[in-house]
Amino acid sequence: MRNDMEIAQANAMLGAGRIGEAVALLGRAAAADPRDPRAPHMLGVALAQAGQLEAGEKALLRARELAPKSGAVLCDLATVLILAKRDAEALPALAQARKLDPTLASALFYNGVALANLGRLEEALAAYDALAKREPKNPVALQNRVALLLKLKRLDEAAAAADALLALTPGHPRALTLRATASLEQGEFAAAVAACDEAIAREPAFAEAHHVRGAALARLDDGEAAVSAWSRAADLDPTNVAALLKLARARKARWELVEAGVAYEQALAIDPAHFEARLERAQTLLACGLHEEAAAALEELYNRVPDAANLLGETIHARAHICDWRDYNLWMSRLNAAIDAGKPASPPFPLLALDVGPKRLLSATRLFAQSAIPTAPAFPPRRAGAGAKIRVAYLSGEFRDQATAYLMAEVYESHDREKFDIFGVDTGRRDDGFMRPRLEKAFGGLKEMSGASDMEIARWLDAEKIDVAVNLNGWFGQSRNGVFALRPCPAQVNFLGFPGTLGADCFDYIVGDRHTIPAGAESDFVEKVVRLPECYQPNDSRRAIAPRAPTRAELGLPEKGFVFCCFNNFHKIAPTMFDAWARLLKEIDGSVLWLIGRNEAAQRNLRAEASRRGVDPARLVFAPYVKLDVHLARHARADLFLDTLPHNAHTTASDALWAGAPVLTLVGDTFAGRVGESLLNAVGLPELVTRNMDDYMESALELARDPALLRVFRERLAENRAKWPLFNGARHTRHLERAYAEMAAISKDGAPPRAFDVAAVD
Repeated sequence: MRNDMEIAQANAMLGAGRIGEAVALLGRAAAADPRDPRAPHMLGVALAQAGQLEAGEKALLRARELAPKSGAVLCDLATVLILAKRDAEALPALAQARKLDPTLASALFYNGVALANLGRLEEALAAYDALAKREPKNPVALQNRVALLLKLKRLDEAAAAADALLALTPGHPRALTLRATASLEQGEFAAAVAACDEAIAREPAFAEAHHVRGAALARLDDGEAAVSAWSRAADLDPTNVAALLKLARARKARWELVEAGVAYEQALAIDPAHFEARLERAQTLLACGLHEEAAAALEELYNRVPDAANLLGETIHARAHICDWRDYNLWMSRLNAAIDAGKPASPPFPLLALDVGPKRLLSATRLFAQSAIPTAPAFPPRRAGAGAKIRVAYLSGEFRDQATAYLMAEVYESHDREKFDIFGVDTGRRDDGFMRPRLEKAFGGLKEMSGASDMEIARWLDAEKIDVAVNLNGWFGQSRNGVFALRPCPAQVNFLGFPGTLGADCFDYIVGDRHTIPAGAESDFVEKVVRLPECYQPNDSRRAIAPRAPTRAELGLPEKGFVFCCFNNFHKIAPTMFDAWARLLKEIDGSVLWLIGRNEAAQRNLRAEASRRGVDPARLVFAPYVKLDVHLARHARADLFLDTLPHNAHTTASDALWAGAPVLTLVGDTFAGRVGESLLNAVGLPELVTRNMDDYMESALELARDPALLRVFRERLAENRAKWPLFNGARHTRHLERAYAEMAAISKDGAPPRAFDVAAVD
């Protein structure tokens, strides 16, 4: 035929990778003989190889016109449609190709590819099974079949198929990596690493082998090597979004937030619409303290995907960190409506500072827990009391300079070692702050398990025969609630870190008191309620206060005038609270509101909100970050600490009281909103507890206008600090020990968990 020589030359060029030359030659050949289907057919294939899919499709459509009964043309046209992500359109073309040429194996192969891309995995597998009968030694088809079995979680079949593939192609890197993936999914992590190592030895630049190797190393608790493997995978294949996401998550888990952010950015450069990458990047920004950027990213994502699980609550929470109250009522109505409709609207922690009420809080938390910790128990039931002492393990991600450690330090030190074996299980990042040595000394060493899996931690707890496992995180911080879902311990306790129910049946008890969980509120908690006799919150009587309090001038405060203070995080400041504070400033001439200065965006927004309420923005003073002892000392320059609602001050209220500043609280309807009442009663200042906004305002104005009355409370606080139970860490420990002993006794008797109140020590 006229184009025989050109077709032969073009074939040679394509085989040599000279695609551009082949395209030019085939274009001339097609023009020279417009009735020859071979030239547009090959031209379409060449254009597709060059990434010119639209032009390739056009050429193949012309070839189809010239050769309407060619199955090969239809199959190649379908391949171009698959490359263009038009898999549904490819399927009828492939069916017609098989009808025209039943021997066309490539049509079966690409039928499997299209079906797999459409998520029709069982049908795709059937296509590959049919192809395997026809071409039992087609390695690419066999590789795809193994990959499908892995996606379908038919792990034993996948492993057997991978072994058969290796028998056919011994040492092939792709086959070895598929076998490694099967081993990884089956929990054979060392075998997975070994297979990847062999694949990498044969092909050092095979990115997927490094990717899978990283996943296996992570499960072997070798986080550093896992990060290195994923970094190598990303370097070798910069388009591997999965490897980049694993790398980012590993960096984030190791608190390498800047590096995690870079990996997320790389993933988004490849796939800008990738939901998980965008969400996790925004969460990383929030963890980095880049609140404004995080809020903008989350809001943009919410506008694109408003029904995404828990995104609504996360967006509101990020906006709250910068006091962005635009359309606040609209956002809250969305949130309440979503919770009422039974939708996954928010993680539990943001809800504590939002006025959703106890029933919605319980409902949303239970729903979140069902998806976040679905793991079933993995250990047979075990009763407490196997040893001579009660064995208690505290699990926390915050054994460092952080609020939980500040509150719990004296408890750890005060435990009766004659009756209790006490363990600290560190599941978070360590730091070199001043608390770490003290905590390590209190425990005689911490069990560091930040890189361990939930199962590994649970196995350790079971092996150590821990009677009472205490979760000090809950839904806050670097939590490991999945450990408790595995049920390694007879009694599992929610205490201190999260002021509310954890919403999961794997937690037997929540520790509160008569104020935080009053009679009648038990139905708001999944756990059985254990009430300590005085205050649920422990405190440390050894906390140092700097000997010199900075002057007002040094703190940026006016020399004269009343200083209202609130050092809570910004997300706890609701618009209704700020309304009240603005009214106080307008009522008390020369007064100022002293707040913590965490981020510039919140300061800017609060100044604007003050102006809208008719208050000079200059009357807001923001305190910069300082060392803890200096922070405590500067409380001396505050006249009155104003509490927030729905989420009271917790550690910040104890800070103020320890430093001598009276706290005025407002009682809410959840655990988080009743902590102020508990603290003030435990330090002998119940008069500073108010139960509605009118009383809160009236009390604040009275104290601001009556220096003598305020002085009475300051003097009583100074006297009560050493006498009342709030700052008696050793006494609080005795009450906790009574609670743990009762929990252990209930378990030892074989009885189910039950609510009880702890009697005060003499």
